[in-house]
Amino acid sequence: MADLIWSFGGNFLAVVCNTGAKVLDVRDGTCKFSYAVDCVQQSALPEDASTLGHGVLCCFSKSGGLFALCTPYKELFIWQTSDWKLLNKREVIRRSTVILFTNKEDSIIVSNKGGDVYRFSVHDVDKEKELLLGHVSMILDMVLTEDDKFLITSDRDEKIRVSCFPNSYSIHSFCLGHLDFVSCLALLSGSQNILVSGGGDGTVTFWNPDSGKDIASKKIDYSTEDIKEENPEDDQHCGPIVSSLTCCCRNSVVCAIIERCKIISLYHASQKEVITLPSLEANVPPWSAVFDPEGRLWCVQPYPEEPVLVFEPSGHSPDLTYVKLVSDFTPLLSSVSDWNYLKGSLNQERKLDTLRKKEVDNLTEYLARKEERIEKKNNKSKHQDNGHTKMDSSTVEPTTESEAKRPKLELTS
Repeated sequence: MADLIWSFGGNFLAVVCNTGAKVLDVRDGTCKFSYAVDCVQQSALPEDASTLGHGVLCCFSKSGGLFALCTPYKELFIWQTSDWKLLNKREVIRRSTVILFTNKEDSIIVSNKGGDVYRFSVHDVDKEKELLLGHVSMILDMVLTEDDKFLITSDRDEKIRVSCFPNSYSIHSFCLGHLDFVSCLALLSGSQNILVSGGGDGTVTFWNPDSGKDIASKKIDYSTEDIKEENPEDDQHCGPIVSSLTCCCRNSVVCAIIERCKIISLYHASQKEVITLPSLEANVPPWSAVFDPEGRLWCVQPYPEEPVLVFEPSGHSPDLTYVKLVSDFTPLLSSVSDWNYLKGSLNQERKLDTLRKKEVDNLTEYLARKEERIEKKNNKSKHQDNGHTKMDSSTVEPTTESEAKRPKLELTS
């Protein structure tokens, strides 16, 4: 898959795909930095790395002065964007799932597929990593509140945990309500302070992270024709999966991407209510979507003729609609739409349905074996009854002459 990452504090846009990442200048579309995955390493990449989206991970710091990249081969790099000097190179213990900078930009937080979250110092290379928290299952997404007060993590076991930061052993609250894995999180920061989550149960839920209570929950109810099924007979393909979320704090809008679906869902959220906005449609099921600082929605799709779609908001909140821009309005769009670069992610889409827990019906098989044993036992008993005649002691004839002459004893009371 391919993804776009905006630097809201700087003039950069990162284009991330399975083969590496490049950073573009948003003013003229020129490439300022690039990183390519080694071909030998790429061939040895574990199969589930791209399947779960745990390939090349990137993030910018809040000011845009730092850029981090984590490879599937447990390597973490941090660059200074002013001159692209390498500040830090680390090795992580396990393959990472999410990376993000703290808002103070002194640390970077890394979660891994083992369920652990570590903190690394940005500038002190010799400082040891610090374990912040752990889950009993794989961490699928992670966000940090704007004030660095809470670290929020979601996992495969339907849980969303709100932990204090940096003392993350202290759990502030849980946001519970999903019926399947929670694949993605997003924060609608600012005055709203709303946490948004999506997962394998096909719902987009809006939370108050401080109290852990839900504000609203929106069910994805698209028809089966809208969702492309790769293997309809597979029991794992049993409903829509929310694969990614992105928020526009400027207009209080949340965008949800559904796995294997061309429809893009939009919501306007506030602490009082959540309004469903008119949905958008891509040419094919998109890889990802992200809002830029101006509130436009950029959508990346595996479609050579039009790899990137841009939608511009029209109207006023909450009555917003998004209109597709039909021309290359900036040099940046032409640079981002470079299909020769994006095609490295072709046929590498995420397959989050592999995270579903298979239900194993042991009881039916056990009862069938039990009935078979009982039937075999009954058949054996019938066979023994037919081969042997039961003898009653009252009808046994005397076998010798002495036994015939022996008087019978009768008991009297």
